Amino acid sequence: MLHYNGTLPTELTRQLVLTEKTIMALYQLSLRGCCTIMALFKLILPGSWLVLTGKTIMALYYYY
Repeated sequence: MLHYNGTLPTELTRQLVLTEKTIMALYQLSLRGCCTIMALFKLILPGSWLVLTGKTIMALYYYY
């Protein structure tokens, strides 16, 4: 889970929360076998955190 110290800009905080929710949702889908890892990438919304999100998903994918 992400934790905030209250110093992050509102927009950045909103993007981080959205990113966390997206990662968790995609991860839950992958656990159910509904998607392949490539399908997960196609579901990711374009944005400045695309690379970070992709690396996080790949890390989860290889960890399990």
